[in-house]
Amino acid sequence: MDLVFVPFMDRSAFALRVGVTEDVLERWIRDGRVRTFQMGKRSLVDMRQWLANPQPVSVAKGREVVR
Repeated sequence: MDLVFVPFMDRSAFALRVGVTEDVLERWIRDGRVRTFQMGKRSLVDMRQWLANPQPVSVAKGREVVR
């Protein structure tokens, strides 16, 4: 059996993996920081954004990185 990668993730699973609460994730979605994809009645986090342009953890958590 071949496994197929689907570039969408449940909101609660994404929040858990990133290390934030679901409330913070909802705010990021409203602010446009995290894209979602509507699949039927479900709204899933669009992982293509994160896979195409991986960000340091500090950027993913909404903090600015000073270089």
